[in-house]
Amino acid sequence: MTTQTHKVKTPSALKADARKLFLSGFSPAEVAEQLNVNINTLYTWRRRGGWENYSGNERAYDATLRAYLRLIEQPPESLTPRILNLLERYAGLLATLAATGDRRKESA
Repeated sequence: MTTQTHKVKTPSALKADARKLFLSGFSPAEVAEQLNVNINTLYTWRRRGGWENYSGNERAYDATLRAYLRLIEQPPESLTPRILNLLERYAGLLATLAATGDRRKESA
């Protein structure tokens, strides 16, 4: 008989994972469910950690960048015209979001 050992995450590692998922665009309910954390605990971490100070523009940029990187990691032979079109659109969106973020920082 074999026994399985489950690696238990420390509270700080769990909190770091929750922050990463939240800032990646997951809703608090999705993060709580995925990490098996009470949603009220998640809201407390978010409030105390200042996660809400991460702007919507930054979250949109990060989510778009992740989608873009996933597409360019595909083998060249799998790049269909649809995927190439998405890459072009994501590149334009990234440029727009970066420029918007730069203008906000200058005016602050």
